[in-house]
Amino acid sequence: TGGPQRVATFHPADGVRSEVPLTGVAFLDAIRSLESDPTTGTLYFASKWVLYTLDQLTGQATTVAPFNGSPYTWEWVHAIGIDDAGTAYAIG
Repeated sequence: TGGPQRVATFHPADGVRSEVPLTGVAFLDAIRSLESDPTTGTLYFASKWVLYTLDQLTGQATTVAPFNGSPYTWEWVHAIGIDDAGTAYAIG
């Protein structure tokens, strides 16, 4: 029932905030976890069922792939993490 989702950035030196609308994501498919790949600088986020990249300047999300292939039945992904080598991990 809320308005459109937005991507907010905060400047680390002065705390100045800027926002852009989040686009390219299914309606009500909220960001559950956000992580930057230290090897490429690419910003990724996980929704409940899909991994996306995110352009932090424009708010445009691009689908990487749905989460699948787990030997377990996940209701949804709770969080992702990326290690120093660029390997991503998910917990569901």
